[in-house]
Amino acid sequence: MNKLCVLAAGVWLLTGLAGCKDKDEPLPLPEEQDLAIQNYLAENEIDSATKSDQDFYYFPVVEGNSLPNSSNIISFYYTVKNIDGVVVASHTAGNGEPIKAQRNTKTIYPPGLDEALQILATGDSYVFIFPSHKAYGTLEVSGELPANSIAIIEIEVVAEESINQIRQKELQLINNYISDFEISNNPDTVINLISGLSIIKTKRDKQAAEVPSSGTIAINWTGKFFSGDSFGSESGFEVNMGADEVITGLEAGLNNMRLGEEAQLLIPSEMAYGASVQTVPHSAGFQDVLIEKQIIPDYGAVIPPYTPLIFEVTVVEYQ
Repeated sequence: MNKLCVLAAGVWLLTGLAGCKDKDEPLPLPEEQDLAIQNYLAENEIDSATKSDQDFYYFPVVEGNSLPNSSNIISFYYTVKNIDGVVVASHTAGNGEPIKAQRNTKTIYPPGLDEALQILATGDSYVFIFPSHKAYGTLEVSGELPANSIAIIEIEVVAEESINQIRQKELQLINNYISDFEISNNPDTVINLISGLSIIKTKRDKQAAEVPSSGTIAINWTGKFFSGDSFGSESGFEVNMGADEVITGLEAGLNNMRLGEEAQLLIPSEMAYGASVQTVPHSAGFQDVLIEKQIIPDYGAVIPPYTPLIFEVTVVEYQ
C-alpha cells in the first residue's frame, strides 16, 4: 500500500485507499459453532433463518419495500450481542446520526458484515449470526465477547444514497461554507474547480513563484471537519508533487497556489478518503485495536466514510 504518514495527526494522506486487511483463508465453519447457532435458533423459536453460502445465518426483523443497490452507500444502526443475548455494543437512533458504509469494497469490518450488508436495502432490519471466522476471529471485543466467539449483529438500514447524491450534498455544504465566509472583509480569492474542489486564498501573493507540478515542497497544514473540529496538523510537511503520495484534493489545491500563500482547501470526500473504513463497533477503542493489529489503516479511526474535509495550508518552500 502506498501511504504517506502525517505523523502529527496519525492519519494517512494518500491517493489509493487501502481497505481492511484480508484475513487468512478462513477455516470451514466449525461444527460446534454451527451446532451452537442451530441450538440458538431452536431455543428462540426462530424458524425464518437462512444459512448463507458464506457460513453465516440471517433472518428478518422488518423487511422494507426497496431492493438493494450494491453501488449505493448505506446508512445504518447496529446492535452487537453474544450468543447469550448480552448486548456488547450498539449504535441506535438515540445515539445520533447513523453510520455510513460502502458495500462490497473491503472497507467494512468484521468481514462477514461486508457480505451481509449486500442483501439489505432501506427499511430492512435483519439479524445476522456470524461464526467467529466471519466475526472477530481471535480478537476480543469485550469480556462478554471474547476471542473465537459467535457474534450476533442486528442491522437497521435507514437510508441509501448514490455517489452522485452524496456528491451533490457535499458540494452544497462547500458552497454554504463559502457563502458564510466573510470574503468581503478578507483579502480572499475563491477558486472553484470542476472537480468539486474549492480554494479560498486567505493570503495571496501574485508575484511569488507558482507551486511546481513536480519536485518537493514543504507546507504547514491543519485538517478540519466542516463542524470545525480539527483532526491534526503539522509544520514542514513535505509533499512530492506529481508522485501520487497524497490525497488528490490536497495536491490539486497546491497546484493552484504560490510560494508563501495561505489557503483553505475545501475537499469533497471523493478527493479525500472516499469510503474510508467502517467498523462495527465503531468506537475509538476498538478501532485502535484494529489499527494495532494492522487490520485497518490509521485513517480509519479518524476520517469517517464520505466525509468532506478542510485543509488549511501554507506553502513554505520548495526544492
